[in-house]
Amino acid sequence: MRFFFDLFPEIAQKETLSVKIQSESVPDGIYSFLEYYCDNLDCRCTTVVLDAVFSEEDDPKKGKHIGSINYEWDKPLSRKNPSFYKDETQSDMAQAAMTVFRRAMEEDGFYAKKLNDHFEMVRGYVRLEMQETPYIQNKAPKLGRNDLCGCGSGKKYKKCCSRK
Repeated sequence: MRFFFDLFPEIAQKETLSVKIQSESVPDGIYSFLEYYCDNLDCRCTTVVLDAVFSEEDDPKKGKHIGSINYEWDKPLSRKNPSFYKDETQSDMAQAAMTVFRRAMEEDGFYAKKLNDHFEMVRGYVRLEMQETPYIQNKAPKLGRNDLCGCGSGKKYKKCCSRK
């Protein structure tokens, strides 16, 4: 999984879903949803893991983790989408975060498209990263049995280090 904020901090700062709540059925504060995407290029999953954080400041990275949500951006909202991330314990505020997220998804018809765009950006980043990884090749010439040993002993390789 790749944290979108780490790869594209300027875009994430502008486009992270953050909702300020005051005087409602959930605790007052700022709910932000930080995005994590699958970086396996063989996988074409359309699920984003959203790390829900709660804060009283405008910086989502300084918020308190309250839960994790799975959301499939190519599927409509339903009872099963979004859902809580099963591999993680949710805090007592996780349900409030889910309520805020569902409401935001219902009100913003373009956010799912934004998540898809972010997913494609992460995939592009991973592809470039893989292209830049150099193929490691041993540049040292291979020693033959009758060549002088590379350890500097002055003996032939067959009588020196080949036996070790």
